Amino acid sequence: MDYLLDKYVFDILPIYISPETRKSVGQRALTVVQGVLSFFGMRVPLYAILGIHHMIGYTAYVLASRMRLPWWAEGPAAGLCSVMLLLPYRIVGTKLLWWTWHDTDPTIRDRMFWVPWSMIYFHAACICSFVWIMRLSRHLLLEKEYDWTKFPREFICSLLAGSLSFWLGSVQFSLLYYPLHDFFKVHSEITTILFLSLYAVLVFSADRNNRDVEARSCFRFWFDELSCAVALEYIFLMVVIATSDPLNIVSEGLHQPIGPCSQMEDVSTPAGLVLQRAKYLCAKKYDEGYFDFHCVPNGPPKQQDDGSGNLLPLEYYAICGTDFENRAEYITVIWGSCILFASFLYQMAACSGFTPIDPVKVRSSVFTQVSKKPIALFLIFQPHRRVARTNGTPATQTSKYVEDVLNHDSQGINKFGALETPVAPNATAELPEIMGGTMTKKPTLRKRTSEVPVSTRVLRSRSHLQ
Repeated sequence: MDYLLDKYVFDILPIYISPETRKSVGQRALTVVQGVLSFFGMRVPLYAILGIHHMIGYTAYVLASRMRLPWWAEGPAAGLCSVMLLLPYRIVGTKLLWWTWHDTDPTIRDRMFWVPWSMIYFHAACICSFVWIMRLSRHLLLEKEYDWTKFPREFICSLLAGSLSFWLGSVQFSLLYYPLHDFFKVHSEITTILFLSLYAVLVFSADRNNRDVEARSCFRFWFDELSCAVALEYIFLMVVIATSDPLNIVSEGLHQPIGPCSQMEDVSTPAGLVLQRAKYLCAKKYDEGYFDFHCVPNGPPKQQDDGSGNLLPLEYYAICGTDFENRAEYITVIWGSCILFASFLYQMAACSGFTPIDPVKVRSSVFTQVSKKPIALFLIFQPHRRVARTNGTPATQTSKYVEDVLNHDSQGINKFGALETPVAPNATAELPEIMGGTMTKKPTLRKRTSEVPVSTRVLRSRSHLQ
């Protein structure tokens, strides 16, 4: 991650980022295994760029918005929703070697099925921060009505939410986790449960006092694209955990570098503490029960010599999966959490309101555009005026009608019944020309094959209206 940030982020920012800050931000705790398509030096697979994390964040954002909660509760609701979507995925992915965690990082030392508790805490805080920043930026930069001409502002809102959510999430992480965990040595499980419980209390309190009628306009038989995505994720995870054999899995790619076991590095935390962790993975002594090297010929991989007697850190190597200690326990956890979380998400999605939709701003009146058309167009759509003219009625009424249209007089338009009974254009053979309150007949636009009496044309027009 430090390589990606240095090359693609820090060097193009218009502000100076100190080396200490760069190092603290770029410290990797998670190494993702390569996919079919990987980018940025084989460090980021395609599904990490356009895949599961975006689906989780978007689904949590939409489902939380359907509850019509105030701003201080909508963010925590999205954070809890994202945890319900992410937790089974993290447990299964860790066991099946979809990624590996840093062996000695003090922040992620406390695990649940080898998934760090702090990761759950931090993910909920970031999604909550994303919703808060998105809502605040839209309130400041946009109106309630959607206006396509303000797309740059929409883009700025998304950019601010995506770039600042990490920092605001770090603030939430520092307020509770670091004081309890690093100063008072409280287990990460306790801090995470306390933090998520605080979110749950905020959501429950806001929902119980929610008087918005739209929050209860539910549709019980709910099924849309989001429900399909959630169903596919949970069904896939339940099938995989019941049928897979992690003992036969071999993950070859970039992992935590293997190097000297005694070399340490400093880890700076947002709370101001400086912790230490091993810089490299010690292949002979490590505490990661979800992988080993039993499938690698000749045992753990060895460091390579650069030709001058110095051993280089080995970052690309193969690791082997380990068997379930108790498969029934994994199945119980994954199946139980998927069913339980699906029930919660159903209540959020189907038993709440519909997704809020911003009204579209109408920028111009339809009569402004219609009045620029030829006057004959209005007469075509006024058949009773054409009939009156043909029967010899004075043209002053028609002139008054056209004058009202040109002056955008909506009362005059309604008075004469504009656009009430449209008639096909071929029902009119001749168009009037209005000049100074009198009408003169224009020459026909095309030669008639046969002359038709005027009375017949009037009857045709009337029959067409019927």
